Amino acid sequence: MIKPDNIEQLLNSYKFDLIFSTNEIFSDSVESRYLGREKLAVRIDKFHPLASQKTVTFKELRGLSFLVANDIGTWKDIIQDYIPKAKFLYQENLAALSELTQYSSFPVFRTNLSSIRINDDKNDDRCLIPISDEEATVEVYACYLKNNRHDLQVIFDKVSEVFSKNLPN
Repeated sequence: MIKPDNIEQLLNSYKFDLIFSTNEIFSDSVESRYLGREKLAVRIDKFHPLASQKTVTFKELRGLSFLVANDIGTWKDIIQDYIPKAKFLYQENLAALSELTQYSSFPVFRTNLSSIRINDDKNDDRCLIPISDEEATVEVYACYLKNNRHDLQVIFDKVSEVFSKNLPN
């Protein structure tokens, strides 16, 4: 995770061409472009009482145990802050997380972005339920050097297209 205070310095030092952030940054050399909203959902066992709901709240997830990838950026603070008495079983290794997910009934988190690239969700007997709390949605920005704007346009267009996809019902 890159702290918002470090983004401008990292871009100006040419260590990165593009940094995704939940903060807009504007300066003499750096600007941000809004890409879209990332929306958090939970995949929960189809036999769990919450599985029949169209949406859930953080409060309704209280006390559950979740399998979670360790490096989930801003979502880590959000789930820890807003889901009371939950247990988070963090996994560094994504292959291990996938294996544990396949052979357990622990709920897992997904977003409108992660659901697109994770293929092992199809046969896991879980229902995808969006989380309705305001804090379950974050705005995402691309931060870059102004003089690189033209070179990055194709990337912006592709990423904005991915963000525009909604979570499945």
